[in-house]
Amino acid sequence: FFYFLDNIGEKLRLVFTFNKEAKAKLHLEYAKERVAEINKVLEKPGAKLADVEGAKANFDAQVADAAAIVKSEKEKGINVADLAVELDNEVDAVSTELKGALHEHQNQTSQAEAEIRAKIAELTASSTPSVENSNALKGLTQALESTTKEKANAAEQANNVDASVSDEQSTFEDAMGQELAAQKHLEQAMRLQMHADEISAQFGNISSSSEKLMRDAKAAIQRGDFEEAKNMSKAAERAFEKAK
Repeated sequence: FFYFLDNIGEKLRLVFTFNKEAKAKLHLEYAKERVAEINKVLEKPGAKLADVEGAKANFDAQVADAAAIVKSEKEKGINVADLAVELDNEVDAVSTELKGALHEHQNQTSQAEAEIRAKIAELTASSTPSVENSNALKGLTQALESTTKEKANAAEQANNVDASVSDEQSTFEDAMGQELAAQKHLEQAMRLQMHADEISAQFGNISSSSEKLMRDAKAAIQRGDFEEAKNMSKAAERAFEKAK
């Protein structure tokens, strides 16, 4: 009931927000609230991804609505580069938070899966055949199947977060211009490289194959080939993200 009232309140606030820039920022504010709700729900014992389907769908819709405003304003000839940069940074941050919530849910589910496997092993090894033990084993097997599926779905959804907002971020990058977009991806690749280097210190060099991409991206920016710089930086991002 209270969620319903909150939802109505959000819609009314959007209706009475006439400034386009303010409305786009408001959509992102609501997107961040959805992620906070997802995180809170998934922290609860026994939580399922199905419990946050509505919040995730609303998150996607809020980001899409913000991007639609930016696109519309740009098509009118309005300079929305600064707004696009701000919104794009917000989407990066909130997407990272969403991925973190989903990965944590994956970890918690993995722990539950291990506990169920241990119970099955214990029951199989120590129990004498009986109807009671057979029923218990059947219940544990079903729970294991459900938990394993939940873990796989959490991993899949976490990996798909970036793809789910890629169209909207392309809209923001188009509005901010090639130079800013190229610089953005280079900076993201550099941040990911730092994480990859930290991992390399423990598990061996896993980022060396992307170092040339980084050098070439910087050179492309210096000569003004921003589209090439963006593409190289994005390729490095993907490599470092995979390594991380």
